[in-house]
Amino acid sequence: MRLTPEKIRDMDTDVEKFPEIFRTYNAKLRQMQMIDYDDQMIYALRILEQYPEVLAHFREQYRYFCVDEAQDTSKIQHDMIDLLAAQSRNLFMVGDEDQSIYGFRAAYPQALVSFEDRHPG
Repeated sequence: MRLTPEKIRDMDTDVEKFPEIFRTYNAKLRQMQMIDYDDQMIYALRILEQYPEVLAHFREQYRYFCVDEAQDTSKIQHDMIDLLAAQSRNLFMVGDEDQSIYGFRAAYPQALVSFEDRHPG
């Protein structure tokens, strides 16, 4: 989720010990040499950002992008989509920001609202 310890500490949550639980969870993941879904998203975006040849490969392989239920995708997923589709500009997104049901999974329906600003034309 790309959250810093400060952001975790300052989160508005009903779980009093959330920062401690979050730290313990992440420490256990590292101890077991495992990653979770959020880590997978972070690493995928980092690879695309840091290795231009990998980004070029996927841009060549996938020239058209269609995202359904876009209101339920996360900020990091939108960052990846924007990065992959930046060259071809062949991006079609379908969604309704008023029907977002994955707020607990960091859904980012604001990306739909700002779609035309980020992808003019």
